[in-house]
Amino acid sequence: MPALKTKLLAVFVLLSAYRAAAVAKSAIRSADVLGAEHNMGDERLVLSVFVNAFHGSSAIEALLLSSPQLTTLCNMAFEGETIWQCEPGKALVDVRTLDIVGMTDRGKAGDRNETLVRSGERLPLDQQLEFYGKHWNLDRPILFCKFCFNDHMKDQKSLDRANIQRRKAVLKSFETNPPRAFVDKGIQRLQYAEIIMWRPLCLHQLSHHSPVVANKHADIVKEYFTKEITLLEEALQRIQTYMALGEPFITVGLHELVWSPADLSRRMLMFLPWLSSLDPSGNHSALKSEADFGNLHPPDECCGFDLSTQVCSFDGPEYDLFSPEELVRVRDLSLRLVNAPRGAVSMSRNR
Repeated sequence: MPALKTKLLAVFVLLSAYRAAAVAKSAIRSADVLGAEHNMGDERLVLSVFVNAFHGSSAIEALLLSSPQLTTLCNMAFEGETIWQCEPGKALVDVRTLDIVGMTDRGKAGDRNETLVRSGERLPLDQQLEFYGKHWNLDRPILFCKFCFNDHMKDQKSLDRANIQRRKAVLKSFETNPPRAFVDKGIQRLQYAEIIMWRPLCLHQLSHHSPVVANKHADIVKEYFTKEITLLEEALQRIQTYMALGEPFITVGLHELVWSPADLSRRMLMFLPWLSSLDPSGNHSALKSEADFGNLHPPDECCGFDLSTQVCSFDGPEYDLFSPEELVRVRDLSLRLVNAPRGAVSMSRNR
């Protein structure tokens, strides 16, 4: 038995070395893109993503997870069960102790006293930082959280500006009163950056949540498309607001993640060199890899998407629900998003 254990250990070591070598070969490094490694020292960068649910948030998180320098909230758990999709909104948190006391698929406390128990994303922003700090690996320079540090309002422009002001207030207060977990790691300053993600309208074909894919009634499909168009308008509005205010962001179209993950990885590393490396071909997501998923779903065949123009052809029968004027509006919106600034205020320097 000892000899067998020794052989098995040797095989495991060899397989681990082989996988590490393969990852090193396929990964794209910031040192290759920028010519140097970057160190954040006593700073950390909080990174969040602005995107609607079921529109690619888990896919972008899977790519980011291939970086050895990024931490997520994926170790949140209740009674041994991991919180769904690493989303703090699914964790019920005691506001007095910031312990997870339950979980829900809606992020609401249900019949609990909401003055004592809230979902993680509904905590006050300063408490959110303290709560997240209990679950992030603070030794890593980039702290990622889906759907974090954003409130909900009807007016998108007011929402964006209000969120920015609140975040700035929290980051400023952090410097004078940081949570204990951050102090213990010698962290003195936080920065914030955001991924603004959008999905071309025709890429709804990639989602089983699409009523078209599920063969729903025409009225339901038209209502769904109306909401999808609103989401695209909100993404464009957010880009314009962040540009006007000089806020750090990078835009990501879902089509880039699916069919150009290597190019996207290089662009991400230019914006966030502290990621160190990204591996778009790695087996780090439920889709196996973004590259594999894209190969299995050719853009013109699956979705009527033209990679050369990065715009939908709108040839499917579902688009007969649109008037000619509506189709012109959607095409114009798509082109404006494609031609919008792809990011601003690169985080490639310590400030």
